[in-house]
Order: sequence, then structure tokens, then C-alpha cells
Amino acid sequence: MLRTKLQIKKEKKELRREIFDLSHPRNVRGQFVSKYDAPKNLKYWKKRWGRKYGITTVEQGEAVLAMEQGLDQEKAEPRKKSIIELLKP
Repeated sequence: MLRTKLQIKKEKKELRREIFDLSHPRNVRGQFVSKYDAPKNLKYWKKRWGRKYGITTVEQGEAVLAMEQGLDQEKAEPRKKSIIELLKP
């Protein structure tokens, strides 16, 4: 896959933001704080960037598991299986 200059520029900008978020202390809401607290800053980073790297917070992890199991988030009912899935041994 060829990447254009614009895509490379966007990726660079995104990586700079990730590094900025790791080095500047924030609380879970994303507000800057004066005192550095590594667990809280990491919690914000996971919330903001974790999905890109496959790292999720507890709430996101539960939602992902529900989607993988085929549960509808609103009704929490299993999705309908296709005939091919039912015929597999």
C-alpha cells in the first residue's frame, strides 16, 4: 500500500500528540493537572489511544467482548446466526 505525503503527515502529527499526552500529566477527563500521577495519566492515554494499539480500558474491553459474542448493546440479545454457522459440526 502506497502512502501519500498527506497520510504520512497525519501519522506524524498523531504520533506527536501521543507523545505529548504521555509526557504531560492529565486526569481521566483530559484536563491538565499540576501533579504527575502515572496511573491516572496512563488511564487517560489508554482511553484516548489504546484502541489503536489494542489496549483498552475496562469499559471498552467489556464492550468489545459483547460485540465479539454478538450481543446487541441496547437489548443484549444474541445476534441471529447464519445457516452456514449452524450447519458446521
